[in-house]
Amino acid sequence: MLLERYLSADLSIFLFLVLLMISVLHYRNRRARSVQSSLFKRLCDSTLIMMGLDVVFRFIDGGDSYYLSYATTWLYFFIEPLPMVFWLCYLDYYLYKSRERLRKRFYYFPVFSIIFVLLVVDPLTHWVFSISDDNYYQRGPLIPLIVFFNIIILAVTIIVALKRKKDVGRSVFLSLVMFSVIPLLGNLMQFLIPGTILVWPTVAIAVVYIFIFMETQKDRKDYLTGLFNKQQIDDLIQRRLSHPDKEHGFTILMIDLDDFKGINDNFGHKEGDRALVKAAEILFHSVRSIDKVARFGGDEFLILLEEDHKDEIEKVIVRIESNLRKYNQAGHVPYELKLSCGYKLVHPGNDNNLYDLIHEADLEMYRVKKTKKQGQILMACH
Repeated sequence: MLLERYLSADLSIFLFLVLLMISVLHYRNRRARSVQSSLFKRLCDSTLIMMGLDVVFRFIDGGDSYYLSYATTWLYFFIEPLPMVFWLCYLDYYLYKSRERLRKRFYYFPVFSIIFVLLVVDPLTHWVFSISDDNYYQRGPLIPLIVFFNIIILAVTIIVALKRKKDVGRSVFLSLVMFSVIPLLGNLMQFLIPGTILVWPTVAIAVVYIFIFMETQKDRKDYLTGLFNKQQIDDLIQRRLSHPDKEHGFTILMIDLDDFKGINDNFGHKEGDRALVKAAEILFHSVRSIDKVARFGGDEFLILLEEDHKDEIEKVIVRIESNLRKYNQAGHVPYELKLSCGYKLVHPGNDNNLYDLIHEADLEMYRVKKTKKQGQILMACH
């Protein structure tokens, strides 16, 4: 009997060990401290907890202890939505790079509130589950509602990904959707075929999938802001120069965060990091999906703007100024974010050199930085 139960759960045990290894490696990686990484760690750890509970449940079902069976099953149903919710939060932050947006969503509250109420009254109603006299788990009449909650959360993740499909590109979009589709099918199959173990193995496979195709790619991005790093943006510009559009050029926009040292000195380096993250969010949300934003180094940012008309460039600058002004007026921090920028138009067909172009944009930015009047201008650009 024990051997049969082990064989029925051997895939779950194997995937549990794989996820445990990923979680340990992720914990030991000192660079894994961004919001995105923290959310992935919670996704991974909550999945580990659910897989552990699932395996324990398989072994104690029909055992000698009624109370152990009941407590394990109760805890299982209460925690069950957690990995799906963390996935939704991970996806939302990956796509929007906004902690403020994430805090306002309260993705976790409605589902957990409903399930908690159902579980509190379950000893009287047995709506969710019951434990028979011989200590075997039995489904309650509202189990379809629990499955429906999980499916709804996964469906919402697909909708969120669809809304930002153009911003992330086809390959990343497919990776994000695949995570949601695999567990969704697992939930449906396990509900339709009682006794099968499909939900958490499929979630574990999806977590491994995201780790391989998303988290391991993070080293190619700036760990603090989640933007492209210098190497990436250099490669993108070089590729653009190597395969020029015969009709349209582009613009290199260099941006510097003014008085960054003052923020660090007066408010601490942690606040300095927050200023960089907020500046990155403002820039990211001020450009189109075809434009690329990078943290070039320190307090400098670079935008690869797919535009070579000054009027259109000025519109982008106005959007940045507007978003910057809104943030400062909100008074979230005891200082103002101020930016200086310079840009270089790159016309098709010219013999352009990557480093010369960036250097020219950089010189323009520093010229503006030196001439503008601090305290009167939030952003200056030329």
